[in-house]
Amino acid sequence: EIIGTLSLFGGPYRRTRHVAQLGMGVLQEYWGLGIGGALIDEAMSWATSNPLLSKIGLQVYDTNTRAIHLYHGKGFEKEGLLKGDVQLDDGTPVDLVVMSCFLQKESSLNEVD
Repeated sequence: EIIGTLSLFGGPYRRTRHVAQLGMGVLQEYWGLGIGGALIDEAMSWATSNPLLSKIGLQVYDTNTRAIHLYHGKGFEKEGLLKGDVQLDDGTPVDLVVMSCFLQKESSLNEVD
């Protein structure tokens, strides 16, 4: 049984290829077990080792406060709000919070100024 998924999609263009968009989901019955955090850690580890990437972005429902708290704890910061960008099946509009994290590369941590 697949209980969670993770994706990182990079930009196809030269000027945006340094940013990957993160997508993640965990089955509700497995929430609160650290699976989402482990998936994010794996994504961050992979992205940090990728020489092309310097930033990860994501979008999350503004009503998903648990996920926003998790992302913030992993170093993501709010960049903005996309009002009414999602419409639920019953017609209810939902805002998306735009968040991102700049990656700290190993080489930049060891450089001497």
